[in-house]
Amino acid sequence: MRVRVFCFVRRLGADAWQVVRTVRWVEFVFLAGAPGLGLLSSSSREAGLGALAFGAGALLAVVLPVGAHVFLVNDICDRRRDRINPERLGGPLATGALTVRAAWFWALVLAVVGLVAAGSPYGELGWAGLVVAGAILLNWDAYAWCGVAGSVVSPPGDGDAPADRRAALLRRTANQPKSKRSKTPRAGPAGWGKCHPAVGAAHNLVGGGLHFLLGVSAAGSPYGEWSSGEALWTTYFGLLCLAGYFHHVARHEEADRASGVTTLATLWGRRAALLLGATVVVVSTVLLTVALVAQGRAEGLVLPLVWLWLSLPLYLFGLWKVLAQKVGWVEQRRFQRFYRSLYVVFGVLLAPFIWGLMA
Repeated sequence: MRVRVFCFVRRLGADAWQVVRTVRWVEFVFLAGAPGLGLLSSSSREAGLGALAFGAGALLAVVLPVGAHVFLVNDICDRRRDRINPERLGGPLATGALTVRAAWFWALVLAVVGLVAAGSPYGELGWAGLVVAGAILLNWDAYAWCGVAGSVVSPPGDGDAPADRRAALLRRTANQPKSKRSKTPRAGPAGWGKCHPAVGAAHNLVGGGLHFLLGVSAAGSPYGEWSSGEALWTTYFGLLCLAGYFHHVARHEEADRASGVTTLATLWGRRAALLLGATVVVVSTVLLTVALVAQGRAEGLVLPLVWLWLSLPLYLFGLWKVLAQKVGWVEQRRFQRFYRSLYVVFGVLLAPFIWGLMA
């Protein structure tokens, strides 16, 4: 009996570690950063650091399990496509280190923990936080799950092929001319979620705004009293997430084409997706600046706004290099990390100035 209990606990711990491995921490910074800024913006300075720290702890208790659930469900739905993606070949689900049954078990546990933490009477989020947390789970789960129907995960018999064979398949597809790439066989309908360009973009636009609103609810701001400032920042974070989506599909264009996934990049090309993402970045920067000036809040945010505008030409220069040199996914990943780091600095600079701005 003791041996069985020991083996069960050991297996549970091993699966828990594999679940942690599914979290992409660079992306998680956005999942945690946007709610954090939402909390700061709607928290009163008069309440002091103690109240802010308590609200941050309550928010973190929701963001951690909800974020882990989102990444885990995404990997469950993408596990077959990940087997021919050179970036994801070593993932726990793609390699079989974590079984699908165990992954669904942990996804359910994480969702329940996140919702209980959001609706707990001992927390700060209340019913508003419970609604927003539930909306986040539904949005990203639908985004991942609906994408399964429209993808060819691999050619027949290659689903369990060795990693080197699947990587060779991807290389062969990437080296094909565009005329031949477009003839990659498909199975089933076009699909929705991440496999439908317009629907995938809508999921990301909504998801980015929801993450900011989760932080607003942690500050105790009811829906009926949300200000125009909170609506502005919600829109801004939604646009940032939308721009990130366009860069993401451009970066994974070769892998998506090899697996038969329909995205903006596979339909119109990587260049179109990158240019559309750049357009959204520029529009979001202009919109935020103009709206803050119109609302009379720009004076208190001079430093972060200056950084935002200084980082814009750096971002555009990096994008120009990617477009001019026609680089592969490795260089695109480097560019994606570069522009994400620019926004991390923006968030760090913004944090002390946005505290209590809309309280």
